[in-house]
Amino acid sequence: AFKLYLGSLTDDQKDKLKLISGHSVYYGLENFFPNREIRYFTFVRDPLKRIISLYNHIEELYSRLTRDNYSMEDIFLEHPVMKKVTIDGKLINFNDFLKLNFSQFGLMKFLLRSSGRKLNLGSVKEVIDDFFFIGQMEFFDRDFKIVCSYLGIPSDYQSENISNKKVNLTNNYLNTMRARYHGFNEEYEVYDYARKKMLKDNFDKEVSIILPSFNYGWCISQSIDSVIN
Repeated sequence: AFKLYLGSLTDDQKDKLKLISGHSVYYGLENFFPNREIRYFTFVRDPLKRIISLYNHIEELYSRLTRDNYSMEDIFLEHPVMKKVTIDGKLINFNDFLKLNFSQFGLMKFLLRSSGRKLNLGSVKEVIDDFFFIGQMEFFDRDFKIVCSYLGIPSDYQSENISNKKVNLTNNYLNTMRARYHGFNEEYEVYDYARKKMLKDNFDKEVSIILPSFNYGWCISQSIDSVIN
């Protein structure tokens, strides 16, 4: 639907676009804006911290829905993911949740399919190389201000985490989980590669932040909206 919408626009209409928003931003905007430079932004997060945060979010959602007397049929209808994480109407435990495919690498596959690349680790690194800016969720306040400076928008916001901490993020717990679940090896290779690129690219620029001209197009992936100037 997103591709069809952009394809239906005239050049004049596309020139007026200022904001393209979405949870998973389409990768390949340069195909629709051949005369504009598209710059991609993304944020990465420690893979195990991300999966723990996701579990806490799902647990919070499940608790709220059951507390409000939603039937399991209605829960499945509104939130299909619950079919994967419940057994006989009960939320699975975190150890079983880790065995499911909720990987950050899965989000990278979305980008690979959009760009026509093969689904392998080398192609993921090629996609990462295409990003103009990579922020780190562990330093979100700092890196989000950098993004806002690039885009020329205010960086004032209120940071709030509304999920209960059913699974805690202690260092001992994280180290134990990393040692037990070797499936995160590939995740951490992607994560470490992105962090190294962030350090090399972003801080080699001295992060002095020169605002871009209006010939640029901007795309911020995942939970950060994309902006086209």
